[in-house]
Amino acid sequence: MKILSDKKMIAALALLAALVASSLAHADSPDYYGSGNQEAQFSVQSYTDFGKSLGEPDAERIANDVKIKVKYLLGYMRRSSEGHSAVYPNYKVSTLKIVDTGSQYRVWYQISGKGVFQPGLLNYSFLVPISHSTIYQKSQGKCTTANSEKVDQTTFWYHWNPYVNGCPLQENIDFVKYTTTLNYLSNTQTTYPEYERLFATGSLSTWSFFGVANYDETNWNPMTSPDISASDYIHQRERLIQEFHMSARVWSESEIRQYFNGTKLPYIEELTKNTIHGSVSFHLFYGNTGLEHDSQAFHAFLKMALSQSQVMIYNGHSGMGKNLNLSNIESSRGTQLAMSGNYQIYYFGSCVPYAYYTDMFFQRKVTANDPKGTKNLDIITFGDESVFGNHYDDRLIAAIFDYADNSHKQSYQQIIGTDTKYYLGVNGDEDNPTTP
Repeated sequence: MKILSDKKMIAALALLAALVASSLAHADSPDYYGSGNQEAQFSVQSYTDFGKSLGEPDAERIANDVKIKVKYLLGYMRRSSEGHSAVYPNYKVSTLKIVDTGSQYRVWYQISGKGVFQPGLLNYSFLVPISHSTIYQKSQGKCTTANSEKVDQTTFWYHWNPYVNGCPLQENIDFVKYTTTLNYLSNTQTTYPEYERLFATGSLSTWSFFGVANYDETNWNPMTSPDISASDYIHQRERLIQEFHMSARVWSESEIRQYFNGTKLPYIEELTKNTIHGSVSFHLFYGNTGLEHDSQAFHAFLKMALSQSQVMIYNGHSGMGKNLNLSNIESSRGTQLAMSGNYQIYYFGSCVPYAYYTDMFFQRKVTANDPKGTKNLDIITFGDESVFGNHYDDRLIAAIFDYADNSHKQSYQQIIGTDTKYYLGVNGDEDNPTTP
């Protein structure tokens, strides 16, 4: 139900804002190719209320308020009966009208952005809370299919579903359902990783991180750990050795302590091989990657990977957008995470990284000559919840060695394929070569 149709002036403003913001959103954000999913532009209208103690809200206050609401929008998109989807984290917020009701300011706003959806949907319904500060308490623990004992006010946005039987939340009182048309964007057709640039220094370094699925797991030796992530580590290790004939050695404690001198050390293995294009090295890391858990070691080697590697692979939890949040890591560790100025490829094999980490990492690559940050970075992500053990990173690794050993170049469309699940896709490939 479109809630603003009764206001002709607001509708006119909304249409203008949609045209401007939608075009800007696409112009400012990277293009995309996905398997079984496609990007589409959309606009959502809703309203929010502000107390009067701080005066009429300005654009910054409104944007900060809507930012939290977009998390709820994403949370429901993950489980929508109309098809799982995710919102790209770079969107526009337009103020349509501010009304002084006497006791508060009611702000009508519009969100214009893009996301990944199943191809062919004509319309899509988005859910947005009216008051995100009270909706958790009003839900009474009855508006999620997750274990309510494991859901609190900080995580409710990820799990909420007001259509669960017995949920007391009401449409147009606690949340707005806004149905709108999706404007699909064409997938990139044929784009290639910049293989020569990966070997520009005469070698290619890859860091591959494996985060434990159970944050409480203290055995960080993947050869003996019972954690499901250990089997992913072993799978990749065996493939690198058996199929690609790499030599392997485990880092000693003294080698690890050159870069991280904490009490709990990760397991790191280095694999190397000489190829016709130069030496290839893989550093496999196994440990805890949870931001709010024992992840100091991960952050130390993540810093190294961001600044020195050509390829970085991450398999582990997203932590609902926290585990790879660069600003939060920098704040908690008191260090800066500088990214290489050279061309890199990142693979994020976690839940919904498309919605969390794409724009964040591209912004770190922005320069005067690269306003979108895509010329020196391609990012492979999932737009849906993924599972441990999907091994889709095998495809990227195979493409790297296909070039390193045979000078054969696979396109991103071949790497991603058409048969992969969880909305696998590549972001930022629009400025890549279109021929081998």
